[in-house]
Amino acid sequence: MDSQDQDMDLQDQGMDSQDPDMYFTDLLSGNSLVNLSGSLPLPSSNSTNVMRSMRGTNFTSKEDVLLVSAWLNCSLDSIKGTDQKSSHFWAQIFKYFHEHKETTTERSVKSLTQRWSRIQKATNSFCSYLDQVEEVNQSGITQHDKFDKAKIMYQSIELCNFQFEHCWHILKDEPKWNSRLTKSVPK
Repeated sequence: MDSQDQDMDLQDQGMDSQDPDMYFTDLLSGNSLVNLSGSLPLPSSNSTNVMRSMRGTNFTSKEDVLLVSAWLNCSLDSIKGTDQKSSHFWAQIFKYFHEHKETTTERSVKSLTQRWSRIQKATNSFCSYLDQVEEVNQSGITQHDKFDKAKIMYQSIELCNFQFEHCWHILKDEPKWNSRLTKSVPK
């Protein structure tokens, strides 16, 4: 039955196919219509069977800085040092983060590890671009100019802006990210 025949059949029954309370049911077998104006209400969107997104709110710059601080405090602990299991290490970061946070946002250990991973990867890449700019040793260029060139290089290669400048300012003087400390001095 095509749509014109169906519309004519509905009109013969005194029903309009454009009625917003009319819905098709069982389309594969019979194209029957049901009038929902007198039927049970549709389930609400906050039903317990509805799956909700598990993604939380975005991290703020303050939360990023707090996460970097937590990571530094736990990783540079001279008593425990590197003799920590990953689960214990991240439990310590989680505890520090939630003790010092100023927001009501709850973050899981998994969300903190994933955010740290993004911060670390981006900061490592940015540091490598900054090292490349500094190796050129261009005359008359300031540290600010070198920083700007490294940001442009990061953007052109990574195809996005460097989002973690606020974290880099904290991490830049740490041995892991300070390549000048790890480079050998020529004799």
